[in-house]
Amino acid sequence: MHRGQCLCGDIVYEIDGELGGIEFCHCSQCRRASGTAFASNMSVAAANFRIVRGEEALKAYESSPGKQRVFCANGRCADPPGPRRDPGRTGRRPTGI
Repeated sequence: MHRGQCLCGDIVYEIDGELGGIEFCHCSQCRRASGTAFASNMSVAAANFRIVRGEEALKAYESSPGKQRVFCANGRCADPPGPRRDPGRTGRRPTGI
């Protein structure tokens, strides 16, 4: 079991099972979201991911067709838990784990 949280700690999540490999994305959306030359992301099975606390703080928007970006919108950290594109997978930023 892996446990992670957003920067301010209002959103806490758990991941059962194996973590996916870390990928470095250089697309314009990931560069903009991370504020760096690339974003470090990993994929986990959606069935193995659950929000333990703070689901009400999650906000989402469609950043490109078929892709939602989900983030902590409590006004203190705006940390992005990760993108969702494939309904069976969910993206995570490995820094929160």
